[in-house]
Amino acid sequence: MSFSITSPLKNIIITLIFGLGCIAVQAQKFTSIKSDFSILEKNTLQDSAFLVVGSLEYNLNSNYTIYKVDFPNKTTWEFRDSILTVYNDKDELEKTDTLGMMNDLVIFKKILRDELADFGLKEAGFSVIDVQQASSSVMMKWTPPPRMAFIKEVISKLDNNNLSGLIVIDENGKEINKTFYQDYVYVRGVPVPTKVKSHFIGDEEQIFKELQFRNVIIE
Repeated sequence: MSFSITSPLKNIIITLIFGLGCIAVQAQKFTSIKSDFSILEKNTLQDSAFLVVGSLEYNLNSNYTIYKVDFPNKTTWEFRDSILTVYNDKDELEKTDTLGMMNDLVIFKKILRDELADFGLKEAGFSVIDVQQASSSVMMKWTPPPRMAFIKEVISKLDNNNLSGLIVIDENGKEINKTFYQDYVYVRGVPVPTKVKSHFIGDEEQIFKELQFRNVIIE
């Protein structure tokens, strides 16, 4: 059985996958991340707002991610490689889907393998074409590999060695996605942003998301 994920669920899942890409963990020292989370999404085209609250866990050894959603409905999202499985509040199978390349896009793996400094861009085939440094900030401009021709460039920014922002620019020079990482705290010596804000700009709509993380555990 398969299904097609639609907005806002699809947008929320994508946010969950990429939103935690700023938790920088020393290579192989830790193997799991746990956290409570909330996501607030606003869509200008639909003039709507959508809130999701729950907890999450990723394990590096099994390459397995699980989201326990408490609100608005009790559900469980399980990611293993490229397969998403959704269970209802009675732990009954509700939906499955093959998302494609999910194993490559699981940002948690990049975090725990200490591949955060470039947000995994280098491994994905991006190349640095410009570096600008001012005081405690570093901005880097990245050009994509040929297979990602729909992207013109990505700009990343570090403040005090912590990722503070990413901007994705499409082939037409339009900024299509901005993500900002804020309110860092330290968990077992690891800097963790407790707030992630993103802004997606489409042809007809703009989507704003704010993620908040609480009770973060790194093991």
